[in-house]
Amino acid sequence: MKFNGTEEAIEFGKVASKEEVALMKRVRVVCVNAFENMFDSEDFDLLAEIATQGQLMREAVEASNYN
Repeated sequence: MKFNGTEEAIEFGKVASKEEVALMKRVRVVCVNAFENMFDSEDFDLLAEIATQGQLMREAVEASNYN
């Protein structure tokens, strides 16, 4: 599961099932943990992608009926 932007994440969140929201919550935790574990790396593009996806997962979850 990957979003290309805020609007896409929010629209998906609005229609997401309870199971999909649970998955997005788990993916967000994985993103946060990966970001923290890789913070000292110099792969800034990957860090930015991980942070962005974590943020988009949060936005989708917040737009859902199951947050």
